Amino acid sequence: MKDNDSSFDELLNDVLSSESLERFRTDSLETALIVVRKRRRRRRARQALLMVAVPLVLAGYVFVSNFYPNPGSPSSPTNANQSTSILQNNASSTASPTPGIEYISDEELLELFEDRPVALIGPPGEQELVLLDEVDNPPLSD
Repeated sequence: MKDNDSSFDELLNDVLSSESLERFRTDSLETALIVVRKRRRRRRARQALLMVAVPLVLAGYVFVSNFYPNPGSPSSPTNANQSTSILQNNASSTASPTPGIEYISDEELLELFEDRPVALIGPPGEQELVLLDEVDNPPLSD
């Protein structure tokens, strides 16, 4: 029994000895420092990437928007020219406001679809042509 107690005490002393505890603390600290340094490097790399990427994206957007303007935007040169030509055409009222588009009356439009059920829906000038045979009707329940 004393052998068991003495070997247990030796093991306990070995585990709790100041050398092994000091070595464990040192190893643990070194491991933690390595992890913290890796995280710091990754965070700095992400920050540097963002600091480079954001200005590049903004510069690219400005570059593309200057050379390829949106045709519908009021600031585009083609739209500004069209606006002045529309105003001039409206003043003369003999030419259509948009080149290449011929305006027809409601009756002429309905005549184009005389074999189909159609309807013009909406206020004048903003009407939509609805083809009634293509409208998805829910099935009637009995």
